Amino acid sequence: KTVIAVTGSSGKGSTTSIIANVYRKLGYKVSYNDKGSNQISAIVTTLLENCNLKGNIKSDVCVFEMDERYAIQVFPYIKPTHVVVTNITRDQPPRQGSFEEVFNCILNSLTKDCKLILNGDDPYLQYFRLNVKNECFYFGIDKTKYSYTKNDYTGLNISRCPICNNKLIYEYYHLEHLGNYKCSSCEFKRPIITHSITSYDYNKSIITIDNTYNIKLVNNMLFNAYNILAA
Repeated sequence: KTVIAVTGSSGKGSTTSIIANVYRKLGYKVSYNDKGSNQISAIVTTLLENCNLKGNIKSDVCVFEMDERYAIQVFPYIKPTHVVVTNITRDQPPRQGSFEEVFNCILNSLTKDCKLILNGDDPYLQYFRLNVKNECFYFGIDKTKYSYTKNDYTGLNISRCPICNNKLIYEYYHLEHLGNYKCSSCEFKRPIITHSITSYDYNKSIITIDNTYNIKLVNNMLFNAYNILAA
């Protein structure tokens, strides 16, 4: 009933592992490509390992880490109910080319019924909402004492509104183009966040989600906090 695919430029392996282990600790039987491979053969092998002789999957939940360039060759067959996109960045240029190509690979792989789980702090990922009618859920980080108001980076993935091409203005940044943004001209802005990190203590390596859940970070990095929040 539940097929979760996790893709993006980075963090997909960590996010997939967290989701799979949470489901297992809740008592669900999980199929998960945990061998480190995330392309077509890995998905096929995972399905073969978790099915009976009639080809029926013996799991309650399937969680797949999916290479962003191969999603278009796999999603039509596994028909994910949920697709998590961790981020789209300038990653492996000799292989990926432009990050826009990565976006199009993921966009063109989506089935009409899957729910999208996206980083709401990234204005570039809102291109998904603008191009498809799928239901979207967003995760993000509230303003913390580490947030800043002056952008120190020149090579941003996006600095202008994806609707009207006017300049984006920020209430605060977390890193590069991640933060709380809105268009200087039209109504485009950071979406309503479904689940957020409401507190981040770098010194104690603790994040608080929705003012309720305190989670100790083993790897105290901003992107690891985003991975946990996505999961």
